[in-house]
Amino acid sequence: METKKYGYSKYQNMFAILLTSGMLAFAIYMLISMGSYYQVWLIIIPFILIILAMFAYVCKKFFFPSLRGDVALEIDKDKIQFFITKRIIYWRDVKDLYQSYFSNNGPYIMFKMKDGSKDIGISTKYIMGNNKDIYNTVIDYFNSYNGFTS
Repeated sequence: METKKYGYSKYQNMFAILLTSGMLAFAIYMLISMGSYYQVWLIIIPFILIILAMFAYVCKKFFFPSLRGDVALEIDKDKIQFFITKRIIYWRDVKDLYQSYFSNNGPYIMFKMKDGSKDIGISTKYIMGNNKDIYNTVIDYFNSYNGFTS
């Protein structure tokens, strides 16, 4: 099987950018409209700094790699590489895999490891493509490594 590559989800990244931009605009509006009271500054300024930090994180971790066309997930005959968290999982170390869903982070592909260590999860939230198709592709590569037919 040839190497399969998935990019970053542009829609999810745009949503994150718009959400943090909206929160920042609201905080700045509150600061301007009630800025004559110094107590407001004590509350709003830390809030703005936190939002700016979130905005910078989202841009650095997801938005800029998406604009550059970087690969978020790469699957080949020997391993799966998740570039968002810099994680490499070799098929030889995987006992089984399953799909899970966490309410705040969306769908995950979970890997049960042969050595009995804690299951490893890869979020498909910021990966371009249909979550079920990505999961099925991972299953196909895993089965191919183990000699199963799908």
